[in-house]
Amino acid sequence: MKNFGFRTIATILLGVFLIFEGFFFPEGGIDDVIIATVGLLIMIVGIRDAMAKKSTNVQM
Repeated sequence: MKNFGFRTIATILLGVFLIFEGFFFPEGGIDDVIIATVGLLIMIVGIRDAMAKKSTNVQM
C-alpha cells in the first residue's frame, strides 16, 4: 500500500463505504440498489487504478 497514491486508496474506501451504506442501511426503494452499484463501480475503478500503478512501478 505504500506505493499507492492517496487518490487510489480514497477511491477504494469510497466504494466500500457506498456498498456498505447501500446494503446494510436500506431505506427502501431503488435508491439503495443504485448507491450500492455505484459504490461497486467506484471500487472497481480504484482497484484497476491500483493494479495499473503496481504494474508501472514494477517496470521502473
